[in-house]
Amino acid sequence: MNGRERLTRVYRGEVADRIPWAPLIFDDTLSLYPPEVREAGPIKFTKMIGGDVLWRMKACKIENAALKVVEQEDENYIYKEFRTKIGRLYEVRQKSKFGAHRIVKWPIENFSDFKVMEYILEHQVAKPDYESLLKADKEAGGSGIVMIFQTTTPVQNLIQEWMGLVQFYSHLMRYTSDLEDLMALMHEKNKQVYEVMAESPVEVQCIVENTDSRLVSPKIYEKYSLKHVKDFVDKIHAHGKIAIVHMCGKINDLLPLIKQTGLDGIDCLTPRPTGDVDFRGVYQIFGNKFVIHGALDPTKWLPDYRTVDDIERSIEELIRDILDKPFILCTAADGIPGIPIEKFKAIGKICKNNFRYEKP
Repeated sequence: MNGRERLTRVYRGEVADRIPWAPLIFDDTLSLYPPEVREAGPIKFTKMIGGDVLWRMKACKIENAALKVVEQEDENYIYKEFRTKIGRLYEVRQKSKFGAHRIVKWPIENFSDFKVMEYILEHQVAKPDYESLLKADKEAGGSGIVMIFQTTTPVQNLIQEWMGLVQFYSHLMRYTSDLEDLMALMHEKNKQVYEVMAESPVEVQCIVENTDSRLVSPKIYEKYSLKHVKDFVDKIHAHGKIAIVHMCGKINDLLPLIKQTGLDGIDCLTPRPTGDVDFRGVYQIFGNKFVIHGALDPTKWLPDYRTVDDIERSIEELIRDILDKPFILCTAADGIPGIPIEKFKAIGKICKNNFRYEKP
C-alpha cells in the first residue's frame, strides 16, 4: 500500500498493511533546517523521512466586510485591534521564538465587549476555498491525503482565543444567558462553515477542539460542547464523510460523553504523561472501528538521550495490542524546530519495517 491507500483505509475504520506514521509537521518544524529543506515544505519533508502525509488545511475563508483587523508589533509583543463601527476589541500576544505566541490580553474582557463580538459574528461569511485543497492533494499524491482542519466550537474557542479560562467562567457565572446567546450565535456561524467543509471534495473532516478536562468539566462539556460537536458530526455524516475531532489533552474523564457525539475518530489522542488516555481503553469505549490518530508522547522520542532502540521499544509498547485496530501513529513536531532529521528517518524506518498487520 502507498500512504494514500494506507491512511484512507484506516480512516474508514479498517486495518492497513501496517501502522501508518503521519507526523505532525509544519513550517516552524523546518525553520532551523537548511534552506533547501525549508523551501521544499512540510509535505515533501514528510515524504523524505518516510512518513505518510496527512496534511491539514482549511476548506473556507472567513470574510467580514464590517471588520477591520489592524496589527502592529515590537520586539516582544504583537498588538491586534478588531475595529467595527460599534466598537473595538484589543488583543496582545507575547512573542515566542517558536510555536504559538502567548495571549497576555484577551480581546473579550468586559460585558460590553459581547456586543462587539456579536456584531463581528453577524457580518461573518464563510466562502469555499477548494482550489487550495486540490492543489495540496495533488502535491501529497500517493504519499498521503489532505484532511480539512478548521474551526472550533464556542466553549473551546472562547477559552483559547477570546476570553481565556478565568474570564470565560467568570462571565458564565455573572452573565449566563448573555454568554449562552453569544455561544449560540457562534455555533450558528460554525454550522455555515461545516456546510462548506462537508461540500468540499475532501473525505476526512476535522474540527480543532484541543479538548482538555482541565479546561472543561464533564458537566460543562455535556451542557454545551456535546451538542455543538454532535451537530458537526451529523452534518459531515449527512454528506457521507468522516468526522474527526482534534483532542490532544487530558480527556479520559470526558470519553463517555464524547462517544455520544457519534464522531468517527480522534486526532492526536495523547497518552500519559502529556495526556491521560490509554488507547486500549478508548477502543473498549468506542469500539474496534473507531479511528485513533494517536501521539507518541514527546518524552518518549524527543530528548537527545532517546536512542533509536528506545524509540522502537516505546512505539512497540504503545501499539502492541492494537495492531488489528484502525490506528495512525503521530509524532507531534509542530512548534518544535531543530529535531535531528536522522531521528525522523529512524522512526520512518521503524514503522516501515515493523508493526505490520498479519491477518490470521
